Amino acid sequence: MLPNEGPLTAAQRDEVVDALKAYMEKHAIAQADVRRQCPGVGNAVSPILKKTYTHGVLDDHLRELNNWMEVDARRRQTRPHRKFVETHVAKKIMQCASQASKRNWIVVAHGPTGIGKSMVAHVVAEKFPSALYLRIAKGDDTFTRVRQMLAVALRMFSRRKRKDEPQGLTFNQRIFARLRSSHRLLIIDEAHRLTDSALEFLRDVFDECQVPMLWLCTKDLVDRIRQDSDEDHGQLYRRIGLTCDLVRGKDKTPGGTHPLFTLDEIRKLFESDKVRLAADAQGFLQDVANMLGQGSLGRCEQYLAMALEVERTVRGLNIEDPITVTAAALHRAEAEVTDDAGMMEDMKMRTQRTVAATA
Repeated sequence: MLPNEGPLTAAQRDEVVDALKAYMEKHAIAQADVRRQCPGVGNAVSPILKKTYTHGVLDDHLRELNNWMEVDARRRQTRPHRKFVETHVAKKIMQCASQASKRNWIVVAHGPTGIGKSMVAHVVAEKFPSALYLRIAKGDDTFTRVRQMLAVALRMFSRRKRKDEPQGLTFNQRIFARLRSSHRLLIIDEAHRLTDSALEFLRDVFDECQVPMLWLCTKDLVDRIRQDSDEDHGQLYRRIGLTCDLVRGKDKTPGGTHPLFTLDEIRKLFESDKVRLAADAQGFLQDVANMLGQGSLGRCEQYLAMALEVERTVRGLNIEDPITVTAAALHRAEAEVTDDAGMMEDMKMRTQRTVAATA
């Protein structure tokens, strides 16, 4: 932590520079990426790393770089715990991110909940080091909140202007100034939650700054923008370079010949050195994962976690002991957390298929 005001000591300056070098090396971050993410520092990154920069605003630059490392480290630490597997969904999202960055487009990738969009969004942010990631949670859907989150991501911690900013800029203009021509990929997760005013703000950001955007959402957002005939939404839809249906060409229900999640992907997602899935358990989780719109991978995690907890207790195993999970254990876990009649019917059909397969 650095003091917010006053000159830094020589030891504090050296500490920040040494930490910056180590952080960039650890995460393979190029100087160009640091310059894009710290526009207030800009071309001073190289002389700062060499400890040859002696300009009067050195301490301000070091504070910005220190803040950037703290924010970036928190972002990396809060990634989802599930292993990243290059599923069909992941490949399509990565392709969408590449198209957005390459063509400077707004790209909208849509699919039902639970198929791993948020997990892949974090991986995209890792692969595009200058990317800005915003997740639209409940209460974060308005223009004011989206603008505030974007300002925080840009390390604009107050409405006070920087010393190198022109006089008289509005808050919006300060944000635009930070982003303009930076080519930083702006990732909006859960974009279907955005209000109309928030969508209009993002349209203004795109127009003013010409930065690529990747919006991850359910199909609701695409339908909403397409069907709305008012002038504002018509203008927004015209700016979208590509819309991608993440489950197109895949079966929407379990048991099909073109499942969204294959057995191999299920094994890679949920097995580990300590946890193995019996063949019937793999089929069970594949069915649950391919119940699109009903939790999908999230439900798989929930059932597996509960099954592991119960099985370890019953068998007297420690958390470090290897264990093989069966479909029977997963069925019991599912029954514990399910009271929906439709889902109970799905459970019954999966049980019948499992019995038939093992007979």
